[in-house]
Amino acid sequence: MSASARPRHIAVYGTLMRPFGAQERLGIADQLAYEGPCAFRGILYDLGAYPGAVPDEEQVVQGELFRILDPRAMPAMDRLENYDPEHEEGSQYLRRPLSLVEPAGQQAWIYWYNGPVEQGARVPSGSWIEHVENRSRRRDA
Repeated sequence: MSASARPRHIAVYGTLMRPFGAQERLGIADQLAYEGPCAFRGILYDLGAYPGAVPDEEQVVQGELFRILDPRAMPAMDRLENYDPEHEEGSQYLRRPLSLVEPAGQQAWIYWYNGPVEQGARVPSGSWIEHVENRSRRRDA
């Protein structure tokens, strides 16, 4: 992929979403601009403290779309997601470009989970935020 064809957006669906504070902890909150909700084709799994999404043609995952204001944000997110472009086989996640379902046709980077999902529970709603809220309510009940 040429540099000009690389997405200028990133779609996040887990700990990099605004409610979870990872952008602030990484020091990249000012390097990304929130553009709104997004959706992409995939299946979302609860892997404990974080989610993992894998490609799927039928299901949809809900996330947040950010415009990348400063490309220095990418290596910080790659480290958080344990993605090493030089050693993808050992990476926990793989960063790939994809075309979103919503906003329709928008190109964005996504981190696909690169491990076995059998140990995780499927998140039927496709929304990590909703899932975490429901999980917290069940614990509090």
